[in-house]
Amino acid sequence: MKYYISQTEVAIEDGKITGYEMVLTKPDSYKPTFNMLRKMKRLEVENIYICEHPKNSRRYGRLLRAQNKRHKAKHPRSVITMGDLAKMTEQADKELSLQTSDK
Repeated sequence: MKYYISQTEVAIEDGKITGYEMVLTKPDSYKPTFNMLRKMKRLEVENIYICEHPKNSRRYGRLLRAQNKRHKAKHPRSVITMGDLAKMTEQADKELSLQTSDK
């Protein structure tokens, strides 16, 4: 049997209770997983526990996919184009010239 460490996050958003489970380690045998749990508890990581990962179990994969979706939704990539950069430098130059002319 394999085991992995999982963390549960619970919060109240807009008056509703929301929660999710986050996978912290890959499935491994009991002893290394338990030692990692002890290390994480010493580092004061909260709401963690050991989960069993039986053969042909889909739970670990589902949790991992949901975790990846949450991560992608929170961190959209912002792209700065050359045109945006040119506008920002032009604006900075104007502000610097106004500051120097005031003195």
